[in-house]
Amino acid sequence: MSESTSRAALLAHQAPESAIPQWARAMFARPAGIPESEAKVFPLRIACFSLGVVLHVTLALIYLGMGVVWGGVINLGSVAVFLIGILLLRAGWTQLGNVVGWLEVVAHVTVFTLLIGMDGGYLFYVAILLVAPFSVFRASVPTERLLLGVIVSAGLILPIVLPLVLSDRAPIWPIEPWQVRAICVVNVLNVVVALVAIAYYASWVTERAEAGLAHEHERSEALLLNILPPVIAERLKADPGTIAEHYESVTVLFADICGFTLLSARIPSHELIAMLNEVFTTFDGLAETHGLEKIKTIGDAYMAACGLPEVREGHAQAVAAMALDMTKAIQAYAEKTGSDLNIRVGIHTGPVVAGVIGTKRFSYDLWGDTVNTASRMESHGAPGRVHLSRATRDALGDAFEFEARGMISVKGKGEMETWFLVGAQAE
Repeated sequence: MSESTSRAALLAHQAPESAIPQWARAMFARPAGIPESEAKVFPLRIACFSLGVVLHVTLALIYLGMGVVWGGVINLGSVAVFLIGILLLRAGWTQLGNVVGWLEVVAHVTVFTLLIGMDGGYLFYVAILLVAPFSVFRASVPTERLLLGVIVSAGLILPIVLPLVLSDRAPIWPIEPWQVRAICVVNVLNVVVALVAIAYYASWVTERAEAGLAHEHERSEALLLNILPPVIAERLKADPGTIAEHYESVTVLFADICGFTLLSARIPSHELIAMLNEVFTTFDGLAETHGLEKIKTIGDAYMAACGLPEVREGHAQAVAAMALDMTKAIQAYAEKTGSDLNIRVGIHTGPVVAGVIGTKRFSYDLWGDTVNTASRMESHGAPGRVHLSRATRDALGDAFEFEARGMISVKGKGEMETWFLVGAQAE
């Protein structure tokens, strides 16, 4: 996925949070004392209690406006209970805060139904008791699971018990019929607003979670593709078993920084790492340009290959061009920094086995004598030169110029005829 696409996905993931006012973010933010396990439910608990404050303030104003003072006073008391619940939540007393807030809803529905009768519409709040707790309680926590069961049970029992209690008796504190109807309308509207708000918040949280998952998936995909070739990554995702494939003809390159041990003793470690990072980043760019597969770095050594994991014609030519560009890049870096930095490059062409083995810290690697010979070409080479085996010399044909080195003794290989690569053949 392109960098611009990933950036857009990141912005989309962050957009909902940035749209929230600063004061709201401060109120809904999880305090330091609240455990990480409550990170997802804490904002929703604050939202539900804040909604309770708004709804009861509305009812208090309606009652007071109709001249029913006792109804306004009780609702203002409910407002105080929810504010206390919010303070308890933010202070870390989450269980007590939950008990205070949700039992107030149960008590409010029961008391006002008994006071003004069934026609007041308070039983409609049962819908909130049956929906909201599943979003704000963690069933994995025993105390919260118990409270969830109590609240939901109350939501199921109240519509049965209260009509039976009021079936043969009058309301305790009746008010005018038009007032009852007005309160019923307000209660219905409050319940609808509350359910819509809960649904909207749940949808918003879901979208944020999905955007976050998508963003993390993109990051993990990008990281995986930085570790493994795309073809191999797809195969491992489909079947996480061992991958080992034989390739009849592949060209392998090793490059090593000359005098690295002496260099590491002269300059601070952070400067050394910065130098290696800049040099190897340049090599990575050249590998991408020439179509090579970077295999790994080993200390100050750089290993790449061409002709795998997808078979390619002309792999030796691509590696040779890469090697020449690497020597030029090192010369340019040495001139820029005023250092005497230089590299040896060795190349060999032949069969290899390539793939991924093990179950942890996957890496795409090569095995076989071709790898060993390419490494020997590098170690027996010369600073600033590209050292070739006969197999690579033959594979390159007449496309490049060479300098014959003759027969040399190669550790573990015996006598070998090798060449130095001079440059591309002039047209």
